[in-house]
Amino acid sequence: MSISFGECEYTAGKSEVDYWDSLFQQAALEGISVFVSSGDAGAAGCDTNFASPAPSPNQHPNSPNYICSSSYATCVGGTEFNDANNPSLYWNSYSGSIVGSAIGYIPEGGWNEPTSGSQTQVATSGGGVSTVIVPTPSWQTGTGVPAARSGRYTPDISFSASCHDGYYGCFAAAGNGCTPNFEYFCGTSAAAPDMAGVTALLDQKLGTGQGNLNPRLYQMAMNVPQRFMMSPLHPAA
Repeated sequence: MSISFGECEYTAGKSEVDYWDSLFQQAALEGISVFVSSGDAGAAGCDTNFASPAPSPNQHPNSPNYICSSSYATCVGGTEFNDANNPSLYWNSYSGSIVGSAIGYIPEGGWNEPTSGSQTQVATSGGGVSTVIVPTPSWQTGTGVPAARSGRYTPDISFSASCHDGYYGCFAAAGNGCTPNFEYFCGTSAAAPDMAGVTALLDQKLGTGQGNLNPRLYQMAMNVPQRFMMSPLHPAA
């Protein structure tokens, strides 16, 4: 299950967090893996994502996506390709074309695009600590997890979400075809369904639903950190 909706905890309140937590607990018991986008407004999750020009600092409190706060959902943040300094190291280009193909793995960092052209904007991976408070789960330990254990930290894992490495997809809604309805899009609303797609392949391989993946994700991160880089507050793929 993939969810790309959200609102900051500060606005939603504890009752709304509890509602989604209950639903996701049931999903986990039924073998359903839930992925929720962390949001695109950074730590100040109450800001309007992709707003331009960006609001003045500290206009809203730091607050994560309340749908992400459940320990039974995997909260998916965003990364950005770190290829701008020397693209030829990572891409094969084609003469006279805007497309290219990746040569191999492209290094990534946390997604943060504070400007668009000459304008400031709100466009960066959401995340933070639950303030309602959802307790820090017992399995949420490892590199990048705050030692204070003062609440549920998000995101858990991240996938490419930057507009620098955006996606080209078909929106065939209301009976329309894919021509001319292809769109270029980005954000953690792209990252969450990507992780859901990866998990669908895992379910197919293992022949059954896996339910809540978080305990195993954090265990993998501790056992093979060089292959599984993960930090709740500084996400990387």
